[in-house]
Amino acid sequence: MAGCKSISVKTVRPVDLTEEHLSEWNEILLRRADLDSPFLSPEYVQAVGSARNDARVSILSRAGQTIGFFPYHLAAHRIAKPIGGPMTDYQTAILDAGVDMTADSLLTACGLSAYDYNHGLASLDWMGARALDFTFSPRVEFRDGVDAYVASLNSRQRQKIKEVDRRMSSLAEEKGEIEFFYDDRDPAAWTWLVDMKTKALAEQGLQAGFDRLWVKAVLASLKATKTPSFTARLSTMRIRRQIIAAHFGMQKGATMCWWHTTYDQDFKKYGPGVGLIIRCMREGERSGLKVIDFGRGTQEYKQKFANAQTALCEGSIWRTGTYAGALRSGQAAALAVASLIPLGKYADLPRRGSTRLIASVRLPSRYA
Repeated sequence: MAGCKSISVKTVRPVDLTEEHLSEWNEILLRRADLDSPFLSPEYVQAVGSARNDARVSILSRAGQTIGFFPYHLAAHRIAKPIGGPMTDYQTAILDAGVDMTADSLLTACGLSAYDYNHGLASLDWMGARALDFTFSPRVEFRDGVDAYVASLNSRQRQKIKEVDRRMSSLAEEKGEIEFFYDDRDPAAWTWLVDMKTKALAEQGLQAGFDRLWVKAVLASLKATKTPSFTARLSTMRIRRQIIAAHFGMQKGATMCWWHTTYDQDFKKYGPGVGLIIRCMREGERSGLKVIDFGRGTQEYKQKFANAQTALCEGSIWRTGTYAGALRSGQAAALAVASLIPLGKYADLPRRGSTRLIASVRLPSRYA
């Protein structure tokens, strides 16, 4: 679709999406296997929208038929930020199969000047073409069952999985029977996860963000959301009622995002974190789970399990003739020039700095 004249757009707040809109959104997701992340679901978008008044969804239609949904936060100068901002692992417009839009036609149709992203889908031309950096999200796919998945791994990965099982057996022998709760509703379990994760990140000089009011509201909304195709659940592993590992994530259809996870450092040698992944895979398999997406990163546990990956990118799309477009175009041009300067081992610094500047997804606090 070369232009936007034939497209009509209605922009609403996520809370104002009708049941018909939600049904159409879910139908598009069923037709788009590459959009299987729970972060792209209407349930997640509505949870974010319930916590922030800058959340919007542009509903795109053509000849009276809905062809897509574009969720975002509306910032100054008609700049759009990904829904959920830095909390969101997948960022894009949800366009129906066969809908081919350019970045300019999408922004023009929605009345936007720019859209910044740091977890965009690199496979989409309108995102990848202006990307400044490329990464990937490792995932484990066990569509034929966990046993078949393990059998398909290379010898090194199979050995690592066996090591996980061995450590879990040692843990049970030395500390007591392991209890696993796939959907733990104990309020104390949530408090444990938040406290333990916050502490672990603080030791690395990082902030967990659980104390932000809008983040709290989003997570509370997700915990209360259950639909036929979407759920958010807290899974825990315990020894004598003591929690030693926990994970909170969302599942949409057959795909779960591995999101907020942590474990008790006193049990580190037993690998409770990876042990929890195995337990979730086996229990989830019984209820239709076939994919766990670990999110962007190269942590060892992700490489231990991953047998697939999704290409991601960071960048910005913009309309020419706008303030936001001129700013981003100039920054991108400066980055291109900087990349030609021989900086040796520091050659990556200009790119990383400019990427953060151009593709910033930080959300202003005044709208929360």
